[in-house]
Amino acid sequence: MDRQGKLFIAWIDKRDQVQAKAAGEPYRGAAIYFAVSDDDGASFRGDFKLAEHSCECCRIALLARSDTGVTALWRHVFAPNIRDHAIADLYADGSASEIRRASFDDWAIDACPHHGPSLARDSDGTLHAVWFHLGKHEPGVTYGRLLDGKVEAQRRLGGDGAAHADIAVDGQRLLLVWKEFDGQRTWLRAQRSDDAGAHWRDLTLADTGDMSDQPRALVHDGRFHVFWNTRERPWQVVAVP
Repeated sequence: MDRQGKLFIAWIDKRDQVQAKAAGEPYRGAAIYFAVSDDDGASFRGDFKLAEHSCECCRIALLARSDTGVTALWRHVFAPNIRDHAIADLYADGSASEIRRASFDDWAIDACPHHGPSLARDSDGTLHAVWFHLGKHEPGVTYGRLLDGKVEAQRRLGGDGAAHADIAVDGQRLLLVWKEFDGQRTWLRAQRSDDAGAHWRDLTLADTGDMSDQPRALVHDGRFHVFWNTRERPWQVVAVP
C-alpha cells in the first residue's frame, strides 16, 4: 500500500510467453503485471504491464514510495540471459517509470533460482536491498545499497548454506535476516546496524533440525522481530535483541 492508501499488487505472468511461442517467436522468461485498488482490495483496476522478460518464479519486492506509488524490485532477464535485478516505480494511474538495472552480478543462467529480493528505504531515502546470485561478484546471499547505475557497499552474507534473506528498516536502523544450513541444522542468522549500515553486528536468533520456511523481518512498536515458520515451532515470532 502506498502513502495515499492505494493498494498495489504485482505478479509474474506468462501470457506473453505463451502468445510468442504460439507464433513461433522466442521469448525470454515471463512478464510483470500489476493492478491497483482504491477501496482496500474490494476491487482492482488495471491489468498493467510493467516489464517484459522477468525471471519466471522469483518473488517481487514492493515498497511504498515517500510520496505516492510503490517501488518494485524483481529478478529480470537481461539479454541474452543475465538474471540480475531491475527496479521501477509504479503509480496508481497504471503508469511506471523507466526500468533500471539494480544489480550488476552478471549471473548467466537459463533457469529460475527461486530466490526473490527484498527492499527497504531508510529515513534518508536510501534504498537497501538483499538478494541472491551466483554471478561474478561474491556469489551467495548479498546486501547492498542501490544507487542509480551502481550498488554501494555490496557484500556477501553468511556462508555457502545461506539462503532467502529479508530486510527491515526503522529510521536509520537496519535488520538483515536469513536462514543458513550447516549440513545438520538450519540457523536463523541476522545482522543489525544502528547507523544506516556503517557498522554491523552479527546475531544468531534461532535454529531447527527440521523443515523451515523463509524468514521475514518485521518492525513492531519500534522493535525488530523475525517471523519464522518451522515444523518444530510453527508461526514463531523471534524478538531481535
